[in-house]
Amino acid sequence: TATLRRSLNECFAPGAAGTAPAPAEDGAELTKDQEELRRPESLALHGACAKVTEAYVPPLCDAVEGFQKLIEVRNASGTAVDENVLPDFVSARIEDLCDRITQLVDQKCPPSRVLVSCIHSVRDSLRRLHSLLPALLTRLFRAFLGRTAMDAMRSLFGTACSQMTSELCKLHGECKKLGESSSSG
Repeated sequence: TATLRRSLNECFAPGAAGTAPAPAEDGAELTKDQEELRRPESLALHGACAKVTEAYVPPLCDAVEGFQKLIEVRNASGTAVDENVLPDFVSARIEDLCDRITQLVDQKCPPSRVLVSCIHSVRDSLRRLHSLLPALLTRLFRAFLGRTAMDAMRSLFGTACSQMTSELCKLHGECKKLGESSSSG
């Protein structure tokens, strides 16, 4: 457990952001996807999720497989093992992972395409674990997706409100200028 927690902390350590895509050649303009990937919040989430899929999930899967073998051996030898130990362990580790992703997204939500791509990469890396405990992983990941979608919608709505307020203020200023110029002319 301590090794997995340390690994997870390293995946989300400050400065652990991913690298930006290569610059456009010959001064060509960046595509919208490239621009979105260069944003700091995108780099942070993408980098953390890439590290999670490489450095956290494989040892977690190894631990769960070893835990299952240990339970089988103990059950075969007549030593009863609490059947909730493994699901509780997996739940705690997956919830830690989901909480860390949520915290990162809550700091500043990356564009939805980046968020979806990163969530898919984490989901795909958990397939091995899903094959061992399908019902548990499905329940945990669905709950995480629901929370993430709500948080992302809240963030997008807040950003849209701020932008609309800013645009309305600009429009009001322009209307005042027009009103002043038509009344003086």
